[in-house]
Amino acid sequence: MSPKDIIQQSIDELSPLFSSNEWFLSYTLQHQKRFEKELIQIEKVIPKNKSVGEFGAAPFVVTLAMKKLGYQIEAWDIAPERIPDIPNIEIKKSDLDHWDIDESDRYDYIIFQELFEHLRGNLIVTMKGILKLLKPEGKVLLSTPNLFSIMGLYKFLFKGIAYSASSDLYHEWSKIEDQGHMGHVREYTTKELRIFFRKVGFEIEKVIRRPQKMGPGWRNELFYILEKMIPRLSSNVLFILKKPS
Repeated sequence: MSPKDIIQQSIDELSPLFSSNEWFLSYTLQHQKRFEKELIQIEKVIPKNKSVGEFGAAPFVVTLAMKKLGYQIEAWDIAPERIPDIPNIEIKKSDLDHWDIDESDRYDYIIFQELFEHLRGNLIVTMKGILKLLKPEGKVLLSTPNLFSIMGLYKFLFKGIAYSASSDLYHEWSKIEDQGHMGHVREYTTKELRIFFRKVGFEIEKVIRRPQKMGPGWRNELFYILEKMIPRLSSNVLFILKKPS
């Protein structure tokens, strides 16, 4: 079964559980193609006999898809009580803004996709906690918007907004009440993140710049073409971070 088919099957199984959740329905529709790409990358990087922790796992589409592929994966969410029971998936509670996980050497791999930009606590404490959770030579797959992108530059220069993949400030903070988790706090440049992750203690094994079409319309189509031509201005970036032995 192809990654596309596995993601579709996972969405079909989860949708009845979230039938009254407008966020789940709109988010999965908007990000379905990204989920497929994430799953392809995961299969390239993570062996199936390794332990995996996924943070910010909601809406659990990738989680369920990985389960179907035979991965040993544990999901973490800020408020599991807001989520219906999902067969074969145990959801652990974690508030990454107030690090409360007193464990070490738990995972071979950690998935941290589209989450870093949502954090509003002490980023050093959070990422040192993630580093501690990894086994020696364990890895983190961390993706996040790239502020220094075609879209980011456009929004900054012509809209006066310091976001590349987000809405207005009020809307992002209102998600705490509306959806149970924070919206985007801040988006970062690739250079900022390289410096930060090294200072935390990670080795940067690889940086993958990922052009993304941000929506319909001629402007988004043009930006997508430009991102493919100038990869360093891609709207999304994936870091593969390694814990030193």
